[in-house]
Amino acid sequence: MKKAILVVSFGTSFNNTREKTIDVIESDLRRAFPDREFYRAWTSKIITNKLKERDGCCIDMPQEALERMKKDGVTDVLVQPTFIIPGLEFEYLKEKVTGYEKDFDSIKMGRPLVGSGDDAAEVAGIIARDIRTDDDEALVLMGHGVFNGNNGVYLELEKEIHDLGYERAFIGTVEAEPGLEHVLKSVKRHGTKKVLLVPLLIVSGDHANNDMAGESDDSWASAFRREGFEVRCLLKGLGEYEEIRKMFAAHARAPYTKGE
Repeated sequence: MKKAILVVSFGTSFNNTREKTIDVIESDLRRAFPDREFYRAWTSKIITNKLKERDGCCIDMPQEALERMKKDGVTDVLVQPTFIIPGLEFEYLKEKVTGYEKDFDSIKMGRPLVGSGDDAAEVAGIIARDIRTDDDEALVLMGHGVFNGNNGVYLELEKEIHDLGYERAFIGTVEAEPGLEHVLKSVKRHGTKKVLLVPLLIVSGDHANNDMAGESDDSWASAFRREGFEVRCLLKGLGEYEEIRKMFAAHARAPYTKGE
């Protein structure tokens, strides 16, 4: 059997954060599965088109990568996404993978970062250990958010962080609920006047630099400052944390079984 691993990310046009996150995750997974040939794909057509025009860099979409593996004679495929939650990108990828079940002897797919309750507890522990705030400072984590019913994962993760005694940590999302207004109200009730904004994203790309830390009036940093908060921003994607990367490798070793 000719075996391969396909690592699938959303993608980013910010090369500096890609080098620290997606590239390192891919390198770690290469080392974790030395018996498998390596392939990569991104799910954002907008970003892959931008990189092709700007940098001359061609990155496959998932279907293109799967077709490439077929052509290369791969028979055993392991797909590992670098998504945080089982949102729309994950469902899209799962649909593509399912459509190729007849083309390979074996094709399996690993969980996203937070695909179970145990995952939420593990990620909460990493956040509590590795992201340090001042004694009078609230931690605000900004995620992306989804509309497919799985946004509750963020609330579950926030609860897990609180259960570790980190009660001044709050999670909001850019695209769904809980949103910025909800987080603002939560931080105000806590009583602190200082916040540390951190992306709950694999890469510290467009959302982190613009929606979270940007100078525009509608950024999260600007919104907190208008409310009288002293704001710090940590532009560090989750992919930069070694323990987060180890979780992806662990998920690839225990992929979903058919029907899950």
